[in-house]
Amino acid sequence: MISVEEAKRLGIAAQFSQSKNDFVLSFMADFSVQSNGLLVSQMMPILNMNLSLSDYSGTFERLIITFLIFEHNDLGVRRDERKYHKRSERKFFMDIKVADYEAFREADALGALAILARETLRGVAKFLSKEKHFDHEKFLRDLEGIFRSERIL
Repeated sequence: MISVEEAKRLGIAAQFSQSKNDFVLSFMADFSVQSNGLLVSQMMPILNMNLSLSDYSGTFERLIITFLIFEHNDLGVRRDERKYHKRSERKFFMDIKVADYEAFREADALGALAILARETLRGVAKFLSKEKHFDHEKFLRDLEGIFRSERIL
């Protein structure tokens, strides 16, 4: 094991100096859609490589999106769409419900990514449009542009 100073001297400092991700994506789902739900991990690097929250807001440093992928008549714990802030940590959270569960379950990988992208755009329009210190219109345009350039939409 080497010290931090030794790692920096050897040029291994990149891991120590990298900033945290601006965008964190996760999902909660039942077992029948978990394989498609794992595609969330493909969206996160696309957002983090192409967008920076500081371009749209000085208020938040991290946007955390959780996709809720359950049947509408699911009798488990109630899972509703919502937003909430942790202002002291400069974090904004959105829980976004995937509206068309059946289409998501039946979709191939590209189709499931497209559904997640559309739900992300809808959630951003719904929740971030009400934030005073966030340029949601520019963010929405840039987000849609990235999804289109990556051929997700």
